[in-house]
Amino acid sequence: MKKSLYIFCFLTLAGAMTFADTNTATHGVTITMQDIALVALNNTTALTVSIAPTSAGSAPTVGTITNNDKYLRYTSVTSSTTRRITVQLNAGDVLPAGISIHLQADAPTGGLGILGTGTSDVSIGVGAQSLITGIRSGWTGIGATSGSKLTYNLGVDPATLGETDTTTVTVKFTIADS
Repeated sequence: MKKSLYIFCFLTLAGAMTFADTNTATHGVTITMQDIALVALNNTTALTVSIAPTSAGSAPTVGTITNNDKYLRYTSVTSSTTRRITVQLNAGDVLPAGISIHLQADAPTGGLGILGTGTSDVSIGVGAQSLITGIRSGWTGIGATSGSKLTYNLGVDPATLGETDTTTVTVKFTIADS
């Protein structure tokens, strides 16, 4: 009798487990995507330029800016906002009197996504200026000419020139929410 009771209980439990199974099974997958905001240059070699008159009595002229093959590369992943890249001089850096640096950012080449719009002429100073705006999620790529090509121009105001020494300033790029 006891043996029959054990067999009955075993068969009842086994039957219940058999009827609880189905032909499909599921489980959840949680994906966490963090906001990403990265910016870099394809090379960080310093740009050099000289300012000198070409003949006695003429105004100083700006020589050719060397190493003007810089591309700004960036990656942005955002769910709710647009971003921008700003440009400015490092804190404490000062341009010589009568000198200004202007920067143009071309439309990005390479990459995928909504990479924003570059500006045609930004005067670089100690305050942050928008260089590329309307960035959403995307990346420019890392090829030799991927990213937004940067073109520097130097402005000279002969009436206010004041220093005759070599000055080095650092140009800083920042990607942030608009």
